[in-house]
Amino acid sequence: MRFNDYKDHFAIAKKMGLDHTMGIHTREDMYQALVPHASTDPIGFRHIGFDKGWHAIGKPYYDVYPCIIPMLTKLNLALPGTVITPPNGIKHLLLRLPTEPHALCTDDIRVNCAFLSFQEVNRDIGTPQREQGLVVGLDIGEMIEELPVYTMRIFPLDERTVEETIFALATHKTTYLGIQVPAELILNTIRLALTICLIDDNPEFLDQQVLSKDEAKLNMAKTDEEKARLFDKAKRRGKWGFSLGKSIEVIPHFRRPHPCIVWTGHGRHTPKLVLRSGSFIHKTKLEQIPSGYEKASENE
Repeated sequence: MRFNDYKDHFAIAKKMGLDHTMGIHTREDMYQALVPHASTDPIGFRHIGFDKGWHAIGKPYYDVYPCIIPMLTKLNLALPGTVITPPNGIKHLLLRLPTEPHALCTDDIRVNCAFLSFQEVNRDIGTPQREQGLVVGLDIGEMIEELPVYTMRIFPLDERTVEETIFALATHKTTYLGIQVPAELILNTIRLALTICLIDDNPEFLDQQVLSKDEAKLNMAKTDEEKARLFDKAKRRGKWGFSLGKSIEVIPHFRRPHPCIVWTGHGRHTPKLVLRSGSFIHKTKLEQIPSGYEKASENE
């Protein structure tokens, strides 16, 4: 299966010839050139924060398989923002969505990829108080010249529920320019990002990727140490990726495994996403289905 990738702003800048016209020869040059514009553009400022942080830590990504997207966008997330922490400890994460049809779409708009970035944000409109927050960006394929345009939602993560804080900050005026992304599509993408934070490093959902040439070695590896060496090798070579939902099977006449939030820890205050086992629906009815007619028909 193929997945959409992040459009690298530095690669685009070089393609546009900005290394000659603006003296942008390195990625840091690009950030410095964008800072004056970002001071008056909070959306651009947040995008730079993700791009810079993401490249600095090694460009981690999740390949999100289509079968799991509907599961993760239907969960009830009336949870305090304080329980939302970076998945796998990764503060800046790219979610690569399939090139084939999937649930994050409307009749004419589809999310190609999304990112989540933990950054400090204002607690409320007009207040200087800063706290941990989350930036979720959506790439729907919109472009200005050759530059991708991201739809973003920025919100604090505090003792209030996430459903409350998603709308705690003002909507930027650029929201009403260009392609209008339906609110439900934005919210479903946010739900996907938040649910992924609850998954953390759960191996029931996640499979860490290795280099293509090492996939056979991974399948033959007998110890965690052997697997860890292959994961580290891939990460050193610039591939720090995970497959999300790849191992979840869909079986006809069988309720497939599904995610469920359970409360754990002392006093059961910590939410954790677990995978409920699949099961037959109305198993007793399946046992009551008449049988033996194939033999009768043979004797006729």
